[in-house]
Amino acid sequence: MYSLDINFLNDRPEYRPDGGPAAPKARPSVTGNAPLLLGLLIGVALPALAGGAWFILQGQNAELETKKTELTARLESLNNTLKEVEALRGQITAINTEVNDLASLFNTVKPWSAILEDISKRIPAGVQIDNIQEADGKLTMTGTGRTYADVNDFVLTLQKSEFLDPAETRLLRSAVSAYSGRVEVRFPGVRLGPNQQAPSPAFKAPEVASFGVATALNNKPASELLRELERNGSVGLVTRIRTLQEKGIIK
Repeated sequence: MYSLDINFLNDRPEYRPDGGPAAPKARPSVTGNAPLLLGLLIGVALPALAGGAWFILQGQNAELETKKTELTARLESLNNTLKEVEALRGQITAINTEVNDLASLFNTVKPWSAILEDISKRIPAGVQIDNIQEADGKLTMTGTGRTYADVNDFVLTLQKSEFLDPAETRLLRSAVSAYSGRVEVRFPGVRLGPNQQAPSPAFKAPEVASFGVATALNNKPASELLRELERNGSVGLVTRIRTLQEKGIIK
């Protein structure tokens, strides 16, 4: 039979017969541990990165909240300012409306004093006006004239007035009648005693042409009648209108 003789002492250096150097021990392989080291690095780095990112995000969030608060405050201030501006615009609109209404009122006013003054200047010497009536801007005049020609001249003269509408100025009626006014008779150089009466001369009242004339105010604005208004005594109105024209409120 065969026998197997195994000497385990040769594996130990102190019992090695030749006294040679011991066999080198096996060292751990770095390459083999690389995945483990990489995992450890990743395990440490990821929480650190996550923590750093969290702190960064928290800082950015705080900064954004501060900016948001500032912007909100500014927006509120701007909204308040906008409300004030809108209120001022409303006041300005109301004032402009009042000014325009007042300007329109001045521009449509035609003082009766100026109109009557203009009419009186157009009455011929042979025409007498007894009554003038006004209703809704329309005038009716009655009176007497020495002749029909005098009455017709009066109507034609009225049609040329800057205050009146020539299309509405017309003769309503005309008739010849005896003069019904007061007639005063004088006797130059005749002196009467206390108990004496003046003689009653034979006197026949002249015939006259009684008439009725209708007319109406025209639609011309007062700004187009400044010369006529000033000529007929409405200086105050003319001054106001010219002031409004200088400010551009009335053209």
